[in-house]
Amino acid sequence: NSRRNVARLHKDGLIIEKPVVVHSHTLVALKNEAKRKGRHTGTDECGGTANADFPFKVILMRHINENSHDERLGRAITCA
Repeated sequence: NSRRNVARLHKDGLIIEKPVVVHSHTLVALKNEAKRKGRHTGTDECGGTANADFPFKVILMRHINENSHDERLGRAITCA
């Protein structure tokens, strides 16, 4: 991948210069408005780990709260 090799590939048309991607304030505002309405939030759109999507800490706290609630009511605790 020397500079001369890249220049040759560019001259042959195998490497092309892509145009600059448009990132206007108007398009950003439109997308943000759509996201406020609930669009663009499907499974393919959500990046990150499962923990970022729904934190394990929240699940654990809910589980603990549910168990303590069951204890107060006198129900048996089952670990699943």
